[in-house]
Amino acid sequence: MTGMVNDVEVATGFQWRKEHHDVARNDDSIAGFDANGNLSEPADLIFLGGGIETTASRAAYAVFAEAAKQASEKVELRGAVRYESLESDSTLNPKVSIRMQANDNLVLRGSVSTSFREPSLSQLNQSSVGLQGIQDFDTSGNPVGQPSFIRIAQAYSTDLIPEESTNMNLGAIWTPNDQLSVKFDYWSIDYRDVITIESAQGKVIADPEGPDVVRLVDGTLIGVTTRYKNASAVETDGYDIEASYIFDTGLGLVSLGMNRTHMLSYEIPASGGGMKDVVGLFNQDNFARSLPETKTVLSATLTNGNHSMAAFYRMISDYETTAIPNAMAVSMGLGQDIDEFNVLDLKYSYSFDMDNSNLKLSVGVKNATDEEAPRFYDAANFAYDPRQHDPRGRSVYVGLKYSM
Repeated sequence: MTGMVNDVEVATGFQWRKEHHDVARNDDSIAGFDANGNLSEPADLIFLGGGIETTASRAAYAVFAEAAKQASEKVELRGAVRYESLESDSTLNPKVSIRMQANDNLVLRGSVSTSFREPSLSQLNQSSVGLQGIQDFDTSGNPVGQPSFIRIAQAYSTDLIPEESTNMNLGAIWTPNDQLSVKFDYWSIDYRDVITIESAQGKVIADPEGPDVVRLVDGTLIGVTTRYKNASAVETDGYDIEASYIFDTGLGLVSLGMNRTHMLSYEIPASGGGMKDVVGLFNQDNFARSLPETKTVLSATLTNGNHSMAAFYRMISDYETTAIPNAMAVSMGLGQDIDEFNVLDLKYSYSFDMDNSNLKLSVGVKNATDEEAPRFYDAANFAYDPRQHDPRGRSVYVGLKYSM
């Protein structure tokens, strides 16, 4: 619902949602877990994974409002608030933002807000088992034997609490003419009680004889139990740059663009206390994902009537892993450095105009130069990073899109 009150634009709303989570398994994929969340009975098809059967549901409702006011000819103020009632908790999250037209070519903007995310039904109810390449360690921190595939149990946690964050953004938009536009945004996010899964490798390194590290009588590592947990805090910041330049040529309209995201920091709790910045690392021994510092996309598009041709050059900066390669890995040329990965994508589209609809035909090539994904040492797992890089090489696709 929207309206106007004393020159203030107001919008309000209401939301209700119902979630269901159901997992049914055949007999060969059912695994047993004890009261402590440790695997007590592996699934027969352990190499294909397995877990428990679960059924869960929950409901929630929320009310929210947003208001905007033109404080002056050049300044616009906005405020918003959202109240959400859950079955186990409730939350109130505000947001305040300002937009100032500094001059004809420059806009300044900023915002501060809080956010809230409850644990998923899967994290609260689902336990599963799979395999993961793990390097064993002794209590002195020395590697033991060769990396091997170990069964990893991921146990649900009923005591998870919602994670919260405080978000801040400062930005500017510069448009010196009709052709050029440049946007810059600095962002900072401070998370509290972050919901994450423990690192199996990190648990073996930190406490090789811990209660969640399962061994045979002779000490052979055969399993690790990990759990979803609330990390105390994560603090991260960085900046985004977006630029576009448009000009007309005899061949058609050309659009050049750049999108760049750079992470300045991503600090997580360190095992010895304090905080540790893990930007630029693969992070195989903690709960953070792999975090290359910079991702950039350069684009160029030529449009002429119904024809469109585009090129995208995608760049991911280099980073590294802290895992020490063994002799076999060294002989294979696998080290700790993860090289930058630069890929060129090409696309051609043709739009068929019809009376009240449109049909677009697209033909494209991903990774046109057939670049190989960077290879590095990661114990018994993939020798590339599936979260950042695509190992499939060059691929061709054809697509049709119909719209009315």
